[in-house]
Amino acid sequence: MEAKTSDATIHLELPCGPVAPRLAREAVRRVVGTGTVGDDAALVVSELVTNAVQHSGCAADQMIVFDASVTGGCVLISVHDPGRSATPPRVRDEPVAHAGGLGLRLVEQIARRWGWDRPDGRLVWAELAL
Repeated sequence: MEAKTSDATIHLELPCGPVAPRLAREAVRRVVGTGTVGDDAALVVSELVTNAVQHSGCAADQMIVFDASVTGGCVLISVHDPGRSATPPRVRDEPVAHAGGLGLRLVEQIARRWGWDRPDGRLVWAELAL
């Protein structure tokens, strides 16, 4: 299956826990499809949701909101978490001592653009070209 180009949206409320990245990846693949765009979207979603689970300070009974839309030649992905951490999302130059730490570097390299905001909690978004 190739990337889908018709307008579509996803809105999921995911429990803040280890299953959230997989559920978000599966959902975005159903909408975007497979191939390069689907792989890129799944990777970006996985990184953003994983960061929300690991760094937002959310409890297991709280939710992470994942939205994605395919429209106008792009895929827009956003992840909203409770945002209890005071540290803003940032691209690291080098990985931290333990495994990981380069997720936003990957997002930056794959996405057309990305950013974050602090509405009620923290919202991190990325836009990918179809």
